[in-house]
Amino acid sequence: MKETGITRKLDELGRIVLPIELRRSLELNEKNAMEIYVEGDTVILKKHVQKKVPNPKKQYVCAECGKNIPTSDIEDGLAVEVRAARKPRAAKLKNN
Repeated sequence: MKETGITRKLDELGRIVLPIELRRSLELNEKNAMEIYVEGDTVILKKHVQKKVPNPKKQYVCAECGKNIPTSDIEDGLAVEVRAARKPRAAKLKNN
C-alpha cells in the first residue's frame, strides 16, 4: 500500500474529504460509488466498477472470430452484441 502522508479528520457525521489531487489521479468524480473494505484496523476505499450483465434475449458473438457465444460465457471485452439493422420508418403524415 502506498503511503500519501495525508491525514484528514472525520466530521460529526463520520465523513472525510479526499484531497483533489488524489481524486484527480484516481479519476474519482463526485457521484462515483465507492466500495469499503476493512482489514484489521485498516479501511480500504475502492472505486466501484459496475459489471455488465448480459441480456439473455440478445445474441452475442466473439469479437475476434465472429462465432456465437452463449450469454452464460460472456466476459467483458470478449464479445460484442449483434444488432439487427434498423428498418426505415414510414414518414408520418400530418393532417391539416
